[in-house]
Amino acid sequence: MRKPTSWYQNPEVMEEAFRLGIVACGSVTSFVRWLNAPNPYFGDASPLALLDDASLETGVPVMEFMRDWEQKKLFEQQNKNQQPKLCDVDALQITMPE
Repeated sequence: MRKPTSWYQNPEVMEEAFRLGIVACGSVTSFVRWLNAPNPYFGDASPLALLDDASLETGVPVMEFMRDWEQKKLFEQQNKNQQPKLCDVDALQITMPE
């Protein structure tokens, strides 16, 4: 079970992140694992550390990444084109989709 978004420093940002991430990852559990894992795309910081910072600016790259992933609909095309889900790529170490 995830903690309520109101417990985060930026609840509105986290609400959107969870909305995008759960769809992209397929479950809350997978998305939370992705959130907490160090990610080379974000300088080995975890997406959660960037999103839950008091400064809204640190979370911008994570939200842009997630919105781009949603726009490209890669996670929806997984069965047709064998595109990976956001959280399935190389043990949660992902890079920006092209």
